[in-house]
Formats: sequence, C-alpha cells, structure tokens
Amino acid sequence: MHRTGSDLLVQLVGEMSARTIEAVRAPLATALRSVQAPRLLLDMSRVRMSDRFGLGLLVSLRNATIQAGGKLILVQPTAELREMLADAGLDRHLHTCASLELAGTHVPISTRPGRLLPMRTPEEPETLPVAAPQEATPKATEA
Repeated sequence: MHRTGSDLLVQLVGEMSARTIEAVRAPLATALRSVQAPRLLLDMSRVRMSDRFGLGLLVSLRNATIQAGGKLILVQPTAELREMLADAGLDRHLHTCASLELAGTHVPISTRPGRLLPMRTPEEPETLPVAAPQEATPKATEA
C-alpha cells in the first residue's frame, strides 16, 4: 500500500476468496479512515477471483470509500474480473481503469510496483532496477 495525499494505491496479488478477503478488508478499512475523501486505487492486474466473496469485498470497499467521501477505482482488472462484474451487474457501480496514468493518480512513479505491464512475479526481489528508468522517462518527455 502506498499513500500520496488522498490517493491510496494498493497492489493486490493472488486469490480473492472467502479465506483471503479478511487479510485485505481490515487494513484497507483502517487506511480509509485515516484519509479524508480518499481515492482507493486497487491494482487488480494480478488478482484471481475465485468466488462471490471477492466481489463482496469490492462492494464493501466501494461503500466504505463512498462513506468516507471518496472513490474506489479498480485498476487493470483482468478479463475474468471484468466478466464477473458484468455478470453480477456490478460493472455499473464499480469504476475500472486500464492504467494508473488513466486513473489520474498522484502516486509518484518511483513508488509504483515496477512497470505496469508486465507485473513482477512474487519470486522477483522487492526492488527492481527498472524504477530509475521509469522516473527518467517522464522527465524526458516533459521537456
């Protein structure tokens, strides 16, 4: 999880199911209470939804974010997740975005979890040498 201003960026990895959602729910609920009008950006590119409890967690997080005066954005949802949202009619209520840049995040590039595509695997080290080139690229294009 990374916080910049009212933006909370969370990269979720793995399965969202009945046995895993509580590990996500409590820390995110605490983080939402600590920020006024939060924008909760959930990077969903490495998440596999395995049951309805994962969808329930997303609805719960959306409601908690709205109650805090903020907005939940699902970033890079997988095709499987987009299909599940559509089948459940939740695609009308949960905002999705193809990338962090399109979401308009204020999270600095240097704090993001590596390149957006492809995402790093759990076996790779926590710090990647690609972080420095990512910072340099926007500066070169801004000039």
